[in-house]
Amino acid sequence: MKKLLLIAFVAFGLSTYAQDFPQPSPLAKTYQMVGLNEIEVEYSSPGVKGREIFGDLVPFDKLWRTGANMATVISFSQDCKFGDMSVSAGSYALFTIPSDGKIGVILNRNTDQGGTGSYDENLNIGQFVTDFPATKGQNVERLIFTFQNTTSTGSELKMEWADRSFVVPITVSTETAVLDNMKSKLEEYSGEYRVYNSVANFYLEQENGEKAVEMAEKSVELEKKFWNVHTLAKAYKMNGDKDKAIATAKQSMELAEKASYQPYIDLNKKLIAELGGK
Repeated sequence: MKKLLLIAFVAFGLSTYAQDFPQPSPLAKTYQMVGLNEIEVEYSSPGVKGREIFGDLVPFDKLWRTGANMATVISFSQDCKFGDMSVSAGSYALFTIPSDGKIGVILNRNTDQGGTGSYDENLNIGQFVTDFPATKGQNVERLIFTFQNTTSTGSELKMEWADRSFVVPITVSTETAVLDNMKSKLEEYSGEYRVYNSVANFYLEQENGEKAVEMAEKSVELEKKFWNVHTLAKAYKMNGDKDKAIATAKQSMELAEKASYQPYIDLNKKLIAELGGK
């Protein structure tokens, strides 16, 4: 009886304290906001440890969980394009099929699976093939996912391990999301001038002067503040209307002076000078 109790105690102790020891392939996460789309990748990160990886430990032309332990999972807060696949908001298991120079990339609806034993091809939402080159001299010890070249409308997800890597372009419909948000906010606040100003600034970032002017004018029509009048001045400048831009910047500066807000006084002085005004 004492022996059974001792065995049970040891087993309990091992299960309780196993989490206190470092894992061979530790859990990792990478997160990126792309426009209004929150994207996260959760994966286990195995090491090279002197082994031959691709074509050996990870065989060519066979399904791979793209990591270790549980399947790698990628989550999107909004609809987007992943490679050439249209993807709905949600979480997906990321599988790949590596070969020498190319890799197949697959998204699967079942995120609760380890290895490839529970993989069901019928749950795939799509797949595509991209480059998977071997890079001479590269030796990334631990598998890693990173985001690169991120803008308000897209990003690139890159996986690197050992001497190979692949990149998946991600495209988001930021303008659609912004306009949907604007519509819901306007319905909530009934013509809120701050909303129009925010959308105008979005179009300035997109270098769409015509739309920026349209939204900024609506904001200023509802209520004039030194900051939304300044936005309108910048929109006029982008749209090529120099005279209106100078006149509007002067209006913004007067409002900023009345409010004793030096940062916008300086911004307007700078804008007027850039436009050749006095």
